[in-house]
Parts: sequence; structure tokens; C-alpha cells
Amino acid sequence: MSNSVTIKCSNYGSILTFSEKTDDYWFVGIKGKDLSGKIRIHDHIDNPERLFKDISKDWKGFEGTKSYKSLEGELVITARHDRKSHIELQIALTPNDSPDDWVLKFKIFIQINQLEHLSQKVEEFFEK
Repeated sequence: MSNSVTIKCSNYGSILTFSEKTDDYWFVGIKGKDLSGKIRIHDHIDNPERLFKDISKDWKGFEGTKSYKSLEGELVITARHDRKSHIELQIALTPNDSPDDWVLKFKIFIQINQLEHLSQKVEEFFEK
């Protein structure tokens, strides 16, 4: 099992990271030029692995969006295909202990030729 997975935006250098997985929780972080955030996700039932498998499988394009939402809503990832060469991930972090305090949103663009590799890395991280 991998310690962490880092996904770097192909356009702007922003970074999405999954890290520090235990049986009960894992961390997700996003980092941009001037802003970053990291929260713990208490979700041992589901994780973003299926989302990354789906967008990797549909690398040629898909209609609308594909998404993942953590059990308590602290993490939402929405994927869109630009029908050219990128997947746009919209990531929203909201702390579950104070959801009205703040929301951190980022966009990460992934080149479609990176999807299979990233999907494998995400699967390795979340495997039990």
C-alpha cells in the first residue's frame, strides 16, 4: 500500500494529495500557489477510487459529470471531460465539525494520458 498519492494540475501546478490512510480515516489536501488546506476524512465505506477508475475507463469522453462525495460531505470531487485532452476535477473541502465556517475549492486539470497511471496509484493507496 502506498503512503500517499499526489495529483498535480497540468495547467497551474495545484496539487491534490491523499495521505495517511488508516482503517478509519485518511487525509486529503489541496495546495495552490497562495492557499492550501488538509482535512481528515472519516469514510471507511467508500473513497474516490471508483471515480478515478471510471474516468480512466472513459478517457475518450463522457457526458456531464462524474463525482465522489465522502460519507459526511467533507470532500466532494466532480470530474468533467473537456472532449479534448483534459479532465477537470473540481475539489471542495468542508470541515464536518464546522461546515458553515469555510469551504476550500480548487480545480485540478489532468491530461488524459495520465489517467491510467493515476487510477492505479489511487487504487494502491486505498486498497485494504
